[in-house]
Amino acid sequence: MAAAVPITRAILIGKDLENDYEISRILQSVFNLQVSKLNLLEDTSSTGKREPSEEFEAVLNSEDVVYVLSNFEGPDFRTLHEKSRHHYRLISTHAIRTLCLEPNPTFPILKVKRPIYCFFMTKLNFALDVKPYETKRVVDLIHYMNGCVRKKYTHPLILISNDSLGKLTRTAVSLNSKVLTTQFIEKCWERRDDINFVNDMEEYMERYALKCFGGLALYFHGFDETEMEEFRQKTAENGGVVTTRLDDATHIVIVQDANLTRADFMGANPESKIVTAQWFWKSIHLEFCNHEELFDPFPSPDSSKSRLNCSRGRRSHASPGSETVPKKGRKSKSSRGNLELSNASSYGLSEESLEFAMPIELPKKHDRRYQVCMEMLSTEQNYVDDLQLLITLFKEPLDRLIPQQSNSPTEEPVSPAPFANKIILTKQQINSIFGKIQPILNIHQVILNSLDTFMKTWNASYDDIAIGYVWAIHGPELSKVYPPYVNDYDSARETLDDCLANIPKFLTFVKTAESDPKCRKRTIKDLLIKPIQRLPSVSLLLEEIKKRTDKNHKDYGLLGTAIAGVETVLQKTNSSRKEIESYNDIFSICNQIEGYPPALISANRRFHKTVELGILSGDGFFGNYGGRSMTIFLFNDFVAFTKTRSSGNNPNLTQSFYASTRGTLSRQVSFLQPKFKEKKKFKLVSMHRISDFRIVRYEFVNEIIIVKVRNEESEYLFIGQPAGDTTFNDLLEFFKLLCNLSLQFCGKDLRMEELTEDIIRQLKNSSNEDFAVIDRAICASKHGSGSLKRRSTLRRAVSNVSLGISNGLQRFASRAHLSFINESSL
Repeated sequence: MAAAVPITRAILIGKDLENDYEISRILQSVFNLQVSKLNLLEDTSSTGKREPSEEFEAVLNSEDVVYVLSNFEGPDFRTLHEKSRHHYRLISTHAIRTLCLEPNPTFPILKVKRPIYCFFMTKLNFALDVKPYETKRVVDLIHYMNGCVRKKYTHPLILISNDSLGKLTRTAVSLNSKVLTTQFIEKCWERRDDINFVNDMEEYMERYALKCFGGLALYFHGFDETEMEEFRQKTAENGGVVTTRLDDATHIVIVQDANLTRADFMGANPESKIVTAQWFWKSIHLEFCNHEELFDPFPSPDSSKSRLNCSRGRRSHASPGSETVPKKGRKSKSSRGNLELSNASSYGLSEESLEFAMPIELPKKHDRRYQVCMEMLSTEQNYVDDLQLLITLFKEPLDRLIPQQSNSPTEEPVSPAPFANKIILTKQQINSIFGKIQPILNIHQVILNSLDTFMKTWNASYDDIAIGYVWAIHGPELSKVYPPYVNDYDSARETLDDCLANIPKFLTFVKTAESDPKCRKRTIKDLLIKPIQRLPSVSLLLEEIKKRTDKNHKDYGLLGTAIAGVETVLQKTNSSRKEIESYNDIFSICNQIEGYPPALISANRRFHKTVELGILSGDGFFGNYGGRSMTIFLFNDFVAFTKTRSSGNNPNLTQSFYASTRGTLSRQVSFLQPKFKEKKKFKLVSMHRISDFRIVRYEFVNEIIIVKVRNEESEYLFIGQPAGDTTFNDLLEFFKLLCNLSLQFCGKDLRMEELTEDIIRQLKNSSNEDFAVIDRAICASKHGSGSLKRRSTLRRAVSNVSLGISNGLQRFASRAHLSFINESSL
């Protein structure tokens, strides 16, 4: 009933409010309260201590009075709140100023002995699971911020706890309720004077939520230093600490297949939990401390059933390892590198494979052929198990996290469960990584069943055992499923690496699955490469079986057919992969060239080589690029000349060269080019069929190359030398390859000759029109000073050559005479 008495008076307490006229005005004009001021404490001459003043004692029990303080620290607040036995109501000046920001401010109804400093936690309800000595502090701060604390936890209260092992914590997590640490309350209180802090409340809740290892001390046993570095990082990120003392540990994390017993950890705290590494990763993935009994490395026989029931009842998350998959075998020593991706293979007899073979009656014909056939069966079983792991441990759990779309447009979406999971990967990402696995698994399950049938009837049907038939009949199906997987393998790995690097939730998901005993320390990358390795090992095993098969046995010829079929699949896969790689290379190159015709991007086109050439001089459009570099791309049917996007001059051509040739080269050339702003590295200048090239000449001393090219109207020359990272030998190899392609694809013998004295004499006697240009260059080079460097000699030679070209071949200088090749002719 006392709370129903309206507030009519406000008493300002403390010297800091004696001159605070703003608060007095607000209380009077906004809330219509009578305002007075008093000193709560006064000095006593007898004891020298400050005691409550008589004036304060006179109004202390008044029910219509509210006390106003500027802060909740110091002797005034402690006297009123902590030492007083009387009823009172208290509010801060910060809270009063906050109320004035509302459109229609009204004075709040204050509870007795419930001071209000701010309103950050209005309408927030909490429950506590903290140490007894922390309780009073946490409760007081929540009340100061206008929050509410309940004695018992019920959903959907916000739980305050620092211990991820607490019963209330696990109950709250199972109900999908928020669990925050006491640090959240303290951090909110630190910002009590920030009026805008309410906008950051959600961020603080996320930042100071209880992590999965909150309050835990983890001891790791049996891991190498690389693994320990990752464990330390992840433990700290998730609120725990790593301890090196066994008796301080709340959890002991051990290697799954370690040869250990509980007796090895007798020195640990009796309350410590011994778990496998899978518990660690699964806790991070699910964002709460998982139930330790599910990951006990030393389970007792009596607890196996209860663990199974517990795991079924608690599997509210779509987590890795929810299905049972048979164990795999040991790694094999056989290998083959036909797919040019890996030279590793994996096969041998596992425990499951041995059990698989036990029902088979001891064969009468227990020869070496039988042993190799059993190896075939065992490795096929292992391979199918590996593919099933990729589906059941990785793909299917990820698929289940993607919400199913309703078939009916009018059907309302289903409300998410209280413990709903968030999508980790999109459907496209899942298909990119795992989409090609299921078709391969389907075929090999059929193959496995056929092999199993033959091996179980080995004695009774020895003469009819046809291992080769199993593989031969499935050859066409294998040729359909393996090339797509191999072609997309690099893309799948790139997607996987990108997701692991940028999606933390996916990283913990993968780590959780990889730590499952079924994986036997193999990573997802180890499993994804299995299809790349399988067919080469199958081919080896078929060859071994054939060696041990009598030529009169019906399986001998079928084995030959099977081997040929598998080799055909390998060749088709390799050929398909090379075509894809070639297409990707061409697409990547053409993507860098501005002006490249999209119609010329074709899977049938092959890229061979590129060089960078410094144009010393030339006629036609080459005259416009004198003193600058060009990049030439050689494809199987044409050559593309591009202008290199660079900041300026060719480093092989000095400024002195530019100065000497400025008067003789084309006036359109700019020798100090600014940096280009285009995104693409090259700009297409001209394209020519391989058949357009007439002759290639080179000169070793000055490292120059002279090329004659014909277009639809005329012929023209250009003279160049290596630029950038291209060497003169690179140039020679480039044009030698051009000559080979000309002969191979065009049936034309393209000459490539060195400029020797005999060649020059022949050119002179035949009155060849190129002689004048070449002779000027050679003569100028011979008369150069011996003390000058080769580049300087060449510079003077090119200067004379340029003059000769300008005077003698002016009719070819116009760009109008140059044309790109006809795209349809390619």
